[in-house]
Amino acid sequence: MAIFNLSALTPTPVTSGNENVLNAIVAAGSEAKHVEFNSGGLAQWGVVLQPSGAGEVPFGIFCRGGKAGTDSQLTDEKILGDATAAGASTFGTHIGLSGLGVNYCMIAPDYREGEGLRNGASASEGTVAGGDGDNFGVMDEDVEDILQAWSARYELPKADDTKTFAYGASSGCMRLLMAMTKGLRPDCCILRAPLIGLYDWEPNRNGHAAIPDFEGDGDSSWGELSYADRARLKARSPLHMTDKLPVIPYLLIYGENDTTVPRAWIDSFRDKMEARGAEVQVVIVPGGTHAMAAKAGTIEGQGSSTTAEKSRAVMAASAVLDFLAEKMA
Repeated sequence: MAIFNLSALTPTPVTSGNENVLNAIVAAGSEAKHVEFNSGGLAQWGVVLQPSGAGEVPFGIFCRGGKAGTDSQLTDEKILGDATAAGASTFGTHIGLSGLGVNYCMIAPDYREGEGLRNGASASEGTVAGGDGDNFGVMDEDVEDILQAWSARYELPKADDTKTFAYGASSGCMRLLMAMTKGLRPDCCILRAPLIGLYDWEPNRNGHAAIPDFEGDGDSSWGELSYADRARLKARSPLHMTDKLPVIPYLLIYGENDTTVPRAWIDSFRDKMEARGAEVQVVIVPGGTHAMAAKAGTIEGQGSSTTAEKSRAVMAASAVLDFLAEKMA
């Protein structure tokens, strides 16, 4: 019986960003497609990337961070600052593309609080609900959607379900690890700028107020938070649930100048998982920010990323590629 409930697969282009990137992906012999699936009785979508040639390849799931939809991140130029393939692709920083060709069959689902849910609709109707919040979402719903998308490995013909990986970026790491505490079991896991310890996040982070049912606000100090709010933060903090995570190889990528995620979270996650017998690699990107490269060439007034910023993004992408090449061999 189908688990993923794939209801539609439409060809490129995914149109929310720079189509030059998508055209280059196709020219490199790969495919980028919108996928729509049923999760919890609701229609939801994401992006599937895979080689266009015959044969099975390792399967991965990518859980994005940020505010915009997954297809926006597919073409988002903020990673390298332009749409060229010099050194690495824009999306390669996130999910391990080689140049602009795709080595793996990957699904990148969206979340109910963001761009990708056809809110309140059945799997065959409704309009996409735009979202401009931080997408902290309703945790049980996010986890359900990720688990549902994970089962796509059984239904996508090019997916080798015996070789699997999971990749999270920023708040996507929070969702991904929560799903892993509920039974998602990849062969290895990549966490980039992992936002995984909301319970320990310094007060006044606006993400707190973005959590559904949160009673405080972005200006609430820790001492002003209710017991219920503290419980909500802890429930979204995989750093405090490492005993429930699978003992598999992990790669953590962290920007030296990341002002969103404390370095202490990286060290704590590594120490806790190594104590359980997991292999944990940590790559610190010198001078890197939370996004590795800070500027977006398509956003008016920001300009393109500098050579140094692009180099940092390439370093992060290369770490992913090397890790996957070893673990998915």
